[in-house]
Amino acid sequence: MPPAPRIIVVGARSARQGIGEFVAGWFARHGAEVTAIVGTTDASVAQARATLRDRYAIDCRGYTNLDDALAAEPGEIVAICSPYPRHAAHLAAVGRAGRHCLCEKPLCWPVPEVDPAAPFVAAGKRLAVLTQWPCTLPTFYELHPEQRGAELKSFEMRLSPITSGLDMVPDAVPHFVSMIRGLVGAQATAREQWHTEELAVEFVDGDPRRLRIDCTVVHSRGTTRATLHLATCPQRPRPAWYAINRARVERDIDLADYQQFFRAGDRRIALPDPLGLLVAQFLEALSRGEPTDRFALDHGLEQLTLFHSAVRAKGAIVDS
Repeated sequence: MPPAPRIIVVGARSARQGIGEFVAGWFARHGAEVTAIVGTTDASVAQARATLRDRYAIDCRGYTNLDDALAAEPGEIVAICSPYPRHAAHLAAVGRAGRHCLCEKPLCWPVPEVDPAAPFVAAGKRLAVLTQWPCTLPTFYELHPEQRGAELKSFEMRLSPITSGLDMVPDAVPHFVSMIRGLVGAQATAREQWHTEELAVEFVDGDPRRLRIDCTVVHSRGTTRATLHLATCPQRPRPAWYAINRARVERDIDLADYQQFFRAGDRRIALPDPLGLLVAQFLEALSRGEPTDRFALDHGLEQLTLFHSAVRAKGAIVDS
């Protein structure tokens, strides 16, 4: 039996909308050993270590510098769950260290001049983005089996970031793009097989907390009209839904035990935590030796740049 993969988690404290704590917990549940975490201060590291120990029985070391952690901790994986303005620097450090990496969305923003994926590709290491919504599709099809294999004429999604204005774009668009990829673009290997046309954006009633993005996605299977609805929501649970060909599911969350459900009309079924499913998929990909999906990473950043430019042209304010 192979030894458990060892992992460092950067940003393991759940501050604001951080998910590092939950990522660490799922890696541990799936048999990985969380050996260390990296935070910004001694106090935040101590708090995160205590939380992981109390909630997940994870006993790990703590650092305030990623390079120090990489030098001291042997291992195979780093999960980057820090705020996205720090991703470029953290990815560069992980790439130099020759580790696999699962990085919270967006991969980088703004896009750096130096290619963040190049060191991983050159070393044969896997770099993937933590966009978990496509993992919900099997549950969607349980509620709407008629949509499995149907022609994808339309896709709509509602998300509720804590930010407003232009900052909603890097917070939410990677999820939207990942869902489109999960539905129509999983086999795409060239940009001409999936591109966006007729992109239109609108702040509803001029409100920077309500953004609507419409576009046409042209792909190898045809043409799909796609719409993203964003509305600022600072409190959990944050409303979310999506619809495929107008067949819709709403996400419900019971906060007491964070059990998730999909609801369609008067039907409601349990939704396996998509974050846990994505972590499992990442570990399985490593065990199979799957390389970095370079096209998916590059295309995701291109789409984010396209959407961001369109929203900026509307004169959106920046929240942070």
